[in-house]
Amino acid sequence: MKVFSWDIISSCNFNCDYCNSVGGAQTVPAPVVPEVVRDAWQRLYVQYGSSYVYITGGEPFSYPGFTDVVIYMARLHRLHITTNLSFPLDDFVTRADPKKISLNATFHPLHISCDDFKDQVLRLRNAGFECSVCYLAHPRQLREMLSFKMYFAQFGIHMTTTQFSGTCGGKQFPSEYSSVEIELLARVTQCPSEEMSEPSVMLSPVHDKHWFLPVQPRQSLVAEQLCNAGVTYANINVHGDVKRCGCSQSIPLGNIYLSTLVLLTDAQPCTQALGCSEIKYTSSSYI
Repeated sequence: MKVFSWDIISSCNFNCDYCNSVGGAQTVPAPVVPEVVRDAWQRLYVQYGSSYVYITGGEPFSYPGFTDVVIYMARLHRLHITTNLSFPLDDFVTRADPKKISLNATFHPLHISCDDFKDQVLRLRNAGFECSVCYLAHPRQLREMLSFKMYFAQFGIHMTTTQFSGTCGGKQFPSEYSSVEIELLARVTQCPSEEMSEPSVMLSPVHDKHWFLPVQPRQSLVAEQLCNAGVTYANINVHGDVKRCGCSQSIPLGNIYLSTLVLLTDAQPCTQALGCSEIKYTSSSYI
């Protein structure tokens, strides 16, 4: 089974300043009409069979006709949607197939209340959808992280965390998390939700950087190492352009809307010397 990561749209209604999504005064590409999108994934099905498609953005549910698109795609492929859960779900829950579609809900407390977010997660789960929950450990929202995890745990929702990669307040993250932040991250990622207690870490910071083990660094690949990106996995941008992976230096493989996509037949040397966050999709154990 082939695996594709597809950035269906670059815009997002939240426009978080810590996100890579296009926002502000930048030009946002116009969405491709749903009929063209459906035809593209029909061709991919004929060409490569049923695939696993990770749909990201931007915010996928802001894409015009998104529910119609994924309902059609789910007849041919398995789908995993990353969403902020800020859009109405009535049509999606009623018509979409939970056996073919799963979701990853990203919680952004600066833009949506924990109550509204929780209600959306539970609605999806009650309708039979698998829906995981993820929280970004951005410096501005670290102190509330443990409280949010404890809150969601009351409703059987396990919140995972991901470390922030980028610049904030003149510091480069994740390398410049403080010792207090490192211990908090360690506790939140190590402890099961049902075993959480009120944080004491704000008063008793640790000074051992080895506590920062639960949040794993990206796996590194040497430039000579062969990788199946482009063979079993590919990254698709909002224009339909396909590359081996998300690396800017990645080999272009064509365009799904222009019917020019041709995946590689053999593994090629890695082009991302600084490390890879997509290697899990190219391993033989994943496929």
